[in-house]
Amino acid sequence: MLRSERHAIILKQLKEAGVIRVSELAISLSVNPVTIRRDLAYLEAKGWLHREHGGAIFRDVVPEEASATNLEKRIAEAAAHLITDHSALFLGPGTLTQEIVPFLAMHTHLTIVTNALNIAWRVARHSEMARHSEMARHSEMVRHSEMVRHSEMVRHSEMVRHSEMVRHSEMARHPEMAHLPHTLHIIGGEVTDDYTIYGEREMLQHVRVDWVILQGGGLDAERGLTHDRREYADMARTLFGLSAQTIVLIPPERLGHASALFIAPASEIDVLITGREALNAPLWDLSELGVRVVLT
Repeated sequence: MLRSERHAIILKQLKEAGVIRVSELAISLSVNPVTIRRDLAYLEAKGWLHREHGGAIFRDVVPEEASATNLEKRIAEAAAHLITDHSALFLGPGTLTQEIVPFLAMHTHLTIVTNALNIAWRVARHSEMARHSEMARHSEMVRHSEMVRHSEMVRHSEMVRHSEMVRHSEMARHPEMAHLPHTLHIIGGEVTDDYTIYGEREMLQHVRVDWVILQGGGLDAERGLTHDRREYADMARTLFGLSAQTIVLIPPERLGHASALFIAPASEIDVLITGREALNAPLWDLSELGVRVVLT
């Protein structure tokens, strides 16, 4: 059964009964309870439910999809603005991290390392679009130059100068046209049901990047950064051991909460980015630990 099919069944049962239990869902859907807990964590992040011990309850007011998308884009754009030109970054899997890709067009030649196939596809697609845009622009400029060449020599010089001014103006307004395409590296291993590749720990230990950008399942000042998926937690622990700046993206509702598996103490996070809807108490506790908090 596909993950999307499980989510549809879970939401249907939740709307009908108002409450669901992990143990009952695991039996009825013939999957491991860990899989159900991951499903509930994903649906909670989307605003469909509230997780409770052993299950979940239906959320009375479901946010519009546009609002969730807006939140994801706000967080992603804030993360992209922290990246510097000509730097190397690791983009971990997640709904928030994948939204960063379109905003990377503001930067010049980045080296992007990822183990998420959907992120790799987005990077490749945006790079291809940027190349086609530049080729179309170049073709138009050549055609325009040919037209100018057949005009009067006096006007020729002036029009070429004007053409160059227009070209520079366009590049200023659309920086992705002027930038070199980014370099993409994909970490190899076994592909999971959410299109993430998990390989040997030694492969990650040899990665050299300036930035590590991760999406957490939960973050609390005392309980640290956590996640529900074992493979993700193992990967994230290794990445925290690299000499890189660590940026963690968290949905506002997951601050002050903990998922099943520990990744790292909160104090090891360099930058936390979340939505302005987050509660003040967990933010204050994290800032007291020296974490730089960015609200968007």
